[in-house]
Amino acid sequence: MNEETGVVTIDHDEIRDWVEDRGGRPALALESATNEAPLRIDFGTSTEGLRSVSWEEFFKRFEAGDLAFMYDPDASDAASGTICSFVDRMEHMDRIENGGEKDVEDEEFNDELENIDEEEV
Repeated sequence: MNEETGVVTIDHDEIRDWVEDRGGRPALALESATNEAPLRIDFGTSTEGLRSVSWEEFFKRFEAGDLAFMYDPDASDAASGTICSFVDRMEHMDRIENGGEKDVEDEEFNDELENIDEEEV
């Protein structure tokens, strides 16, 4: 999944629907370098040790970790590679507030401002 084209959301219903539509289930990684078991989506294709959890527990940890969910809106299943990931909510707040998608117009505007600043120097 390309971070440029991924959709970012914190909406629990949107996350649940997207995951279940692709045959996934909420899970936790069993082994971790820290005491916190990282959130995962189990599509049944992982070789990583996973433990299924309820959506309630999943979203409790999701909120406690201040996470956002990034996903490929065009992916139909996990066989196509990495189709979702968990990202820092604060780092992606602009995309969350923009309906999950990257605001290309703002990025292009910022690029133009940088070019103007460089030309004036």
